[in-house]
Amino acid sequence: MPVFAFTVGSLGDILAVLQLAWEIRQNLSDAAGASNAIQALVREIDAFALAVEGARSVLERSQSVPPSLRNSVAFILANCAELLREVQKKIAVRRQQVLQDQGASAWSAIWAACAWTFLGGERDIECLRRRLAEQHSALQMIFTAYQSSALHAQEDNFVEVWRGVRLLIERLPARVPNDIPPFVFFNEQGYGVEPLADVPFTVSTHGVIDGD
Repeated sequence: MPVFAFTVGSLGDILAVLQLAWEIRQNLSDAAGASNAIQALVREIDAFALAVEGARSVLERSQSVPPSLRNSVAFILANCAELLREVQKKIAVRRQQVLQDQGASAWSAIWAACAWTFLGGERDIECLRRRLAEQHSALQMIFTAYQSSALHAQEDNFVEVWRGVRLLIERLPARVPNDIPPFVFFNEQGYGVEPLADVPFTVSTHGVIDGD
C-alpha cells in the first residue's frame, strides 16, 4: 500500500489522492447496487474527486500560492488520504481472505454481495461518508475564499493601473512644448477637422501642419 507524504500541498500530492480515490471508487462501484449507503459513499467520492480536480486547476494556473493555502490543502489531503486508506485496507484484508479460502474467481460475487458487511455496516459507511464530506466542504471553502481574494486583488490592481493612466493623460498636455504646432487635417471641402474624425484615407493623407 503506497504511503504519501503530504507536506506542501503539491500537485503530486493531489494526483496521489485522486488516484487513490479512483481505485476505491472502482471497487465500490462493483458493489454499489447492494446498499444505499455504499451508493452514497460512491457519490461523495465522486464529488470529492471533482473538488480536488478543481483545486489542482487553480494551483496550476496560479503564479503565486500563499503558504497558508498550501498548508491547508496539505492538511485536508492528508486527512482524506487517511480516510481513503481505511477503505482500501478493509477491502484488501477481506479480498485476501477470500482469495485464500475460495480463490480469485469467487471474489467478485462475494464482494458484490457482502461489501456492505466488509466495510463495517451502514453506521461505519455513513460515518466515513460524513467525514469525507467534511473534508470536501473544507477544501471548497478555502479555495472559494482564495479565488475571491485573488479577484479582489485583480480589481485593486486594475483600479491602480487606471488611476496611473488617467494621471498620465492629465499631465500629457503640460509635457508638450508650446512651440510645436498642432496637426490639422482638412476634409474635401477644405475645412479643418480633428485628427480622429471620420476622414477618408485619401483625404487625410493630404493633411498639413498648421503654420507652414
